[in-house]
Amino acid sequence: MYLYERAPSIKAKLRPSTGHLKAASVLLASIALVACGGGATTTTPDTAASVALTSIDGTWKTACLATNDPAIFFEIQNVFTQGSGQSQVTRYSDDACTFTGTVSGSINDYTLGAAVTVDGSVEGITSATKFDTINTPDKTFDIVAIKGTNFYWGNTDDAAATDGSTDAKRPTQLDPIPFIKQ
Repeated sequence: MYLYERAPSIKAKLRPSTGHLKAASVLLASIALVACGGGATTTTPDTAASVALTSIDGTWKTACLATNDPAIFFEIQNVFTQGSGQSQVTRYSDDACTFTGTVSGSINDYTLGAAVTVDGSVEGITSATKFDTINTPDKTFDIVAIKGTNFYWGNTDDAAATDGSTDAKRPTQLDPIPFIKQ
């Protein structure tokens, strides 16, 4: 059981943002500094790949998502503030997510841990950060990553192997559905 709401896996388009431009400029500056170091041709690892997130503070929300039922749509919003988080799911009866049906939510504490390597299949991200809920009987073990203004949870599609119920069952890859910074 997840204490923070997650989106079912579907592919979603991303919009370029100021955050993407800032990340690209930092990466280009790093590449320029490495290029000045010598004449040999080498490949350099992504410096962000080994750095764990220290903060996910903010409000992150999905786009309007469909379910298997053609009459039910929903949005998920997660709000994180210095180790405490709140999750809310709003269900709608239309595909524009304008006619509210029901709202549900939960509040939980969390910790961010070490960086872990992921395969880069989601937006080229090769590093995620361990995310564990604490002070709750249903502790979960997950991973999270941020790229620009997009936040990603770990992929739990293979519920038996990576359902997040134990550290050994922590997801090993990212879910492709972004939560967008509000």
